[in-house]
Amino acid sequence: MNIIARQAEHYEAIENLLDASFGKNRHSRISYAIRQGVSFIPNLSFVLIEEQHLIATISCWPVFLKPIDNQYQARTIELIMVGPIAVSQSHQNLGYGRKLVRKVIEIVHEKTLDDLIMIGDPEYYAQFGFKAKSECDWQLPGPYERHRLLMHEDAINRLPKHGILGPNISDSNSFPNREMRL
Repeated sequence: MNIIARQAEHYEAIENLLDASFGKNRHSRISYAIRQGVSFIPNLSFVLIEEQHLIATISCWPVFLKPIDNQYQARTIELIMVGPIAVSQSHQNLGYGRKLVRKVIEIVHEKTLDDLIMIGDPEYYAQFGFKAKSECDWQLPGPYERHRLLMHEDAINRLPKHGILGPNISDSNSFPNREMRL
């Protein structure tokens, strides 16, 4: 088993795995609208290869939150959106998805990067420190279930209660270089 950086050559296998995991209509989900028009972050997006077969994937994306709380003086907050995360049906419940999520969190902590958010199952992702902020009232580019908008515990108290979440298009091209602050 090898965890390696996501590459262009993995595109078709990733798309097939995501279709199998989330259905062909997955592009209509709110998480796709939030990251529309941006490229994944290469140094935070991985695949898991076993015997030359792609069996799991995780991708991260640059997004932003424009606060509408007065205390933030309307500055834009850069965030990293985690997901989608998918594991092939034949390799479910073997810890591969957990390994990928932990790898992303480890790199983000090591490099002191932007805060992590995701849309996901709060019960499952709690084991990684993700939780919903109950008083959070963010505007997203479409309807969403508030309890599924998750923030990593490092960020939950720093992020504003009110804001507009969307793709960080202006930073999409420079993000991969900026995020590797050494």
